[in-house]
Amino acid sequence: MCFGPKLRTEGGVIFRLFAPAAQSVALAIDEAALSARTALAMNRCGGGWHELTVENAGPGTRYRFVLPDGAQVPDPAA
Repeated sequence: MCFGPKLRTEGGVIFRLFAPAAQSVALAIDEAALSARTALAMNRCGGGWHELTVENAGPGTRYRFVLPDGAQVPDPAA
Protein backbone atom coordinates (compact mmCIF):
# COMPACT_ATOMS: atom_id res chain seq x y z
CA MET A 1 0.00 0.00 0.00
CA CYS A 2 1.07 3.56 -0.65
CA PHE A 3 1.22 6.46 1.77
CA GLY A 4 -1.03 9.45 1.34
CA PRO A 5 -4.45 9.98 -0.19
CA LYS A 6 -5.21 8.50 -3.59
CA LEU A 7 -7.74 10.03 -6.00
CA ARG A 8 -10.01 7.42 -7.56
CA THR A 9 -10.83 7.70 -11.26
CA GLU A 10 -14.51 7.06 -10.48
CA GLY A 11 -14.51 9.82 -7.85
CA GLY A 12 -13.67 10.04 -4.19
CA VAL A 13 -10.44 9.56 -2.32
CA ILE A 14 -8.84 6.59 -0.57
CA PHE A 15 -7.17 7.73 2.66
CA ARG A 16 -4.50 5.44 4.18
CA LEU A 17 -2.40 5.58 7.31
CA PHE A 18 0.29 3.21 8.55
CA ALA A 19 -0.22 3.08 12.32
CA PRO A 20 0.67 -0.43 13.49
CA ALA A 21 0.37 0.39 17.22
CA ALA A 22 -3.14 1.85 16.88
CA GLN A 23 -6.13 -0.45 17.35
CA SER A 24 -8.33 2.14 15.67
CA VAL A 25 -7.93 5.36 13.71
CA ALA A 26 -10.54 7.82 12.50
CA LEU A 27 -10.45 10.38 9.72
CA ALA A 28 -11.61 13.93 10.46
CA ILE A 29 -12.86 15.70 7.34
CA ASP A 30 -13.42 19.46 7.38
CA GLU A 31 -16.82 20.08 5.89
CA ALA A 32 -17.00 23.70 4.80
CA ALA A 33 -20.78 23.68 4.52
CA LEU A 34 -21.18 22.60 8.14
CA SER A 35 -18.14 24.44 9.52
CA ALA A 36 -17.52 21.31 11.56
CA ARG A 37 -15.22 18.36 11.56
CA THR A 38 -16.77 14.92 11.15
CA ALA A 39 -14.78 11.89 12.35
CA LEU A 40 -15.18 8.71 10.32
CA ALA A 41 -13.90 5.34 11.55
CA MET A 42 -11.23 3.87 9.30
CA ASN A 43 -11.00 0.16 8.43
CA ARG A 44 -8.10 -1.85 9.76
CA CYS A 45 -6.55 -3.61 6.77
CA GLY A 46 -3.82 -5.68 8.41
CA GLY A 47 -0.10 -5.13 8.44
CA GLY A 48 -0.57 -1.93 10.44
CA TRP A 49 -2.60 -0.14 7.73
CA HIS A 50 -5.87 1.73 8.21
CA GLU A 51 -7.92 2.77 5.17
CA LEU A 52 -11.12 4.59 4.29
CA THR A 53 -12.71 5.60 1.00
CA VAL A 54 -14.63 8.88 1.09
CA GLU A 55 -16.85 9.23 -1.95
CA ASN A 56 -17.46 13.00 -1.71
CA ALA A 57 -13.81 13.95 -1.07
CA GLY A 58 -11.57 15.34 -3.78
CA PRO A 59 -8.61 17.61 -4.41
CA GLY A 60 -8.36 20.24 -1.69
CA THR A 61 -10.28 18.25 0.92
CA ARG A 62 -8.86 19.14 4.34
CA TYR A 63 -8.45 16.26 6.77
CA ARG A 64 -6.58 14.94 9.81
CA PHE A 65 -6.21 11.53 11.37
CA VAL A 66 -7.68 10.99 14.83
CA LEU A 67 -5.71 8.61 17.05
CA PRO A 68 -7.25 6.49 19.82
CA ASP A 69 -6.26 9.05 22.49
CA GLY A 70 -8.18 11.75 20.58
CA ALA A 71 -5.09 13.48 19.21
CA GLN A 72 -5.69 14.91 15.72
CA VAL A 73 -2.60 14.71 13.55
CA PRO A 74 -1.81 15.79 10.00
CA ASP A 75 -1.07 13.18 7.37
CA PRO A 76 2.64 12.29 7.65
CA ALA A 77 2.67 11.83 3.86
CA ALA A 78 1.50 15.40 3.25
